[in-house]
Amino acid sequence: MQAIAHAKGDWTLASLSRALNRNAAYLHQYLHRQSPRRLPEAERHKIAALLTIDEARLQPPTERFGTSEDETIRIPFLDIESAAGHASHIDDFAEATQTNWQFTKEIITQIAPYGQGNLRLIKVRGDSMAPQLEDGDVIMIDLANNTPHQPGTFVLDDGQGLVVKHLELLTPEDEANPQKIRICSMNKAYAPYRRAYQDIRIIGRVIWMARAF
Repeated sequence: MQAIAHAKGDWTLASLSRALNRNAAYLHQYLHRQSPRRLPEAERHKIAALLTIDEARLQPPTERFGTSEDETIRIPFLDIESAAGHASHIDDFAEATQTNWQFTKEIITQIAPYGQGNLRLIKVRGDSMAPQLEDGDVIMIDLANNTPHQPGTFVLDDGQGLVVKHLELLTPEDEANPQKIRICSMNKAYAPYRRAYQDIRIIGRVIWMARAF
């Protein structure tokens, strides 16, 4: 609106909308209802030309990542490392020192559509899950998804420390034997092993990862 007020000519939101071959309410809806959420680049440049202003003045202020608290979700980044190789010991996963990473709600809804309150981020150390996960990767864990009814990649305490591994529940040989779980690395240099399900502590399923090039 400020750009229109200071521009040359007798422009209004309605007349600019019509100049874009849109209905008269198009720009009003964009500014006040965020529909569309973003103007096409060609339309933004055309508006700047019509108003004879620098097109940079029409850049939305929210285009910078995480600028609005209302549009972001903070995910705790725990100051612990999950070993993809040699285990790291922790006393209490929930009490680890933490900072926060901010994500847009739109991104987190795509990653975890069924809830965001139980998400945590930690860093991977070691190479046993390579090439799926490399040393230094950041992984997001869903703490609420800690039962491997479907095989997948999980963070767990296997009795030796905190590790990230592929887990698969095994069918019991008979009712007298405890439920077993197969714990595998992606790196074939590391042999799979088994534990009694009751002897491990599954922290949560890995649902996302980030890697620096």
